[in-house]
Amino acid sequence: RYILWVSSVVQPFSPEKACLHLLNLNESVSLSVILEYDGSNTTIFDQSVEAGNFYACTNFKVSQTSSEQLAFVTLLAQGKTLKISERRVVAIAAEENETFVQTDTPIYKPGDTVHFRIVTLNTWLKPVDDLYPSITLQGKAQIRVCREFSSSGYCESDNNEICEQFTAQLKDGCISQIVNTKVFQLYRSGFFMTFDVNVMVTEFGTVLGSVSFENMDSFYRRGITYFGTLRFSGPDNEPMVSKLLQLELNGQFLGNYTTDGNGEARFSINTSEIFDAQISLKAIYVRPETCHRPSWLDPEYLDAYFSVSRFYSQTNSFLKIVPESKQLPCNQEKMVSVLYSLNPEAYKADSGVNFFYLVSLDWWTCLFSTTQFRRCHFSGLVNPTWSGNFSFPISISADLAPAAVLFVYTLHPGGEIVADSVQLQIDKCFKNKVSIKFSKEHGLPGSTTHLRLQAAPDSFCALRAVDKSVLLLKPEQELSPEILKERKLTVRDAAVDSISHAEQAAKGTVRTHFPDTWIWDLISVDSSGSANVSFLVPDSITQWEASAFCVNGDAGFGISPKAYLQIFQPFFIEIASPFSVVRNEQSDLVVTVFSHLTTCVEISVQLEASENYEANINTRSTNGSDVLQAGEQKTYVWTIIPKTLVCKLAVGCCCVRVSCEVGIRCSIVGWQLAVGTPPTGAAMAGVAGLVRKTREYVKTKEFRDYITSTHFWGPVANWGLPMAAFKDMKAPPDIISGRMTTALIFYSMAFMRFAYRVQPRNYLLLACHLSNVVAQSIQACRYLKYHYVDGAKASIPRAK
Repeated sequence: RYILWVSSVVQPFSPEKACLHLLNLNESVSLSVILEYDGSNTTIFDQSVEAGNFYACTNFKVSQTSSEQLAFVTLLAQGKTLKISERRVVAIAAEENETFVQTDTPIYKPGDTVHFRIVTLNTWLKPVDDLYPSITLQGKAQIRVCREFSSSGYCESDNNEICEQFTAQLKDGCISQIVNTKVFQLYRSGFFMTFDVNVMVTEFGTVLGSVSFENMDSFYRRGITYFGTLRFSGPDNEPMVSKLLQLELNGQFLGNYTTDGNGEARFSINTSEIFDAQISLKAIYVRPETCHRPSWLDPEYLDAYFSVSRFYSQTNSFLKIVPESKQLPCNQEKMVSVLYSLNPEAYKADSGVNFFYLVSLDWWTCLFSTTQFRRCHFSGLVNPTWSGNFSFPISISADLAPAAVLFVYTLHPGGEIVADSVQLQIDKCFKNKVSIKFSKEHGLPGSTTHLRLQAAPDSFCALRAVDKSVLLLKPEQELSPEILKERKLTVRDAAVDSISHAEQAAKGTVRTHFPDTWIWDLISVDSSGSANVSFLVPDSITQWEASAFCVNGDAGFGISPKAYLQIFQPFFIEIASPFSVVRNEQSDLVVTVFSHLTTCVEISVQLEASENYEANINTRSTNGSDVLQAGEQKTYVWTIIPKTLVCKLAVGCCCVRVSCEVGIRCSIVGWQLAVGTPPTGAAMAGVAGLVRKTREYVKTKEFRDYITSTHFWGPVANWGLPMAAFKDMKAPPDIISGRMTTALIFYSMAFMRFAYRVQPRNYLLLACHLSNVVAQSIQACRYLKYHYVDGAKASIPRAK
């Protein structure tokens, strides 16, 4: 007998492994295994084998690629009387390149600049060494910019209906909903003047809990312990903790189990005395005994049922890998436990048992090993049995992620392969280990921070740091190890316009830099595998989320875990001012100073002197300074009398500037004040604009005069308008000096003649955009063409 293990799908230019078993050879043979592909042969085995049992593994590689997708593996073993010859087909995988695009934001507005990165990787997640001299768009391109929106609901019935949908929870059995009637277009004709209200109620809570089976095997192997998991969940699928569950086997009580913090309880069944072709398992929730009346409603709990069939073996030998329900971390060793029950009848006396295992990846590359165990001999027993367990370690590396199949087997002398397999779930990790870390977890707006990047030596890395709140828009489109390992390589990250990180901080405490994307850079890692970069922190009070991915010719692709930088101003002021003020009348200006420092500080709050107002402070301070304890706040009140209403913010506004500075750190012991150094970031200034509150007088006077085209055409400074066009307009006697504004508007009667001929709703629009409405109307252009042929070309541009 013989067994040849080889990958059914062979990757070109990648190391492959093949293993061969030859059992019970009666003579020496000449062995050869050859891979035939595209007219060339690759030798896998070529050696002489002595009589007995033979086992060996070897590596081989396909060094060429072509359009041919099939290859042939030929096994030939020949002796004096024995000849083994067999030929099988294997597939040669075509090396496919995958490309993903990372953009700085999934949503753009007209006029925004799109920043993106293009990365091309091969099957092994290594960068492709190809050069694209240019990326061009050929042919006719049509670009559509659409606005996507989310609503509270929709109606999929008749398109002529206008409907709105609401969803709510009935906590106490009742619900009330306020409906905005504007959505239903009540003034629109063609609809019935009635509302059709449909209500659908889905009941939750009749079933207060349910029991289910988890991680169950459909077959049991006699003589090997059967493992399973019970789970008890509530109405919202939440785990029910510390609940008693009862398990029955074929209607017979098997045991009670208590759920853990995850609502799960693990159980095991001894199958040595089970001979049924199929067994039935039932799990129920054991309710605590309570007193209740017969008329009360009993809560309902769903029971769980599961059927298990017997596994058939020709030699009555079985093997079972203890399953692993948790996800395995990378770069660690995992101890695998195996249970076995072998029929010893065909084994020779004092012979050993060899167990083999292989790990199969998603592209069917196999890792082989062997472990030898001496048989257990039970002397004095009429029917001796071989059963037990053993463990062996396997290394969990990035090459196995995200999932691998573990296959354990032994060759029984009776001619059967006794085997079992299990799938291992592995963390999404990469061979290129990338990590980033800020020098500090917290920082101040406008400060400088350092970012340390570590990756495989000579890697090329892409950095990005985004306001964490921006990522809430499209969290599912974040570049993550799950996306890469699952081969879904078309990615658009949630971020926004990139900015330069040049250190150009605004002076003082004026905050003007509030981007959503902070870092969008490409960094090269030196031969030591690390890089240190400094960045200027924007002025936003937020939490920045940074990430990086790197590529390397040997280590391949890698992505870093998230790194966070919390930006916070520990010391700031808040100005509470009236919404509007009246000139020469008193109003209060309230200034509150907040401190989130860990020590007390001495502060000095000043109101900047100005000719625009008079100010008197209503709160007392000691020598112009006060002591502010850690985590406290202090309030100052000024009485403001506005004099003039002019400032840089707007006309009719009075500007008030308040500044607060911290002189020293302090620690108060009794009444002693210890002098220290000023804390970082403990300075702030604020500006408030007080809007005027005065009587508003608007007077409009309309008059007409005719101006010929000889006055109109030409430069504006030389229009030569007749003096008759200007009429006298007198201001009211009680107007405030310096606060009057006059506007003079001219329009052409050519447009007004047309305005009276259009529909009334268009005429209303002429009050704001007369020239735009007329110039964009076909009827207006035709009117000007026939009535003002000479001036039509000049009139329309001037009207705009």
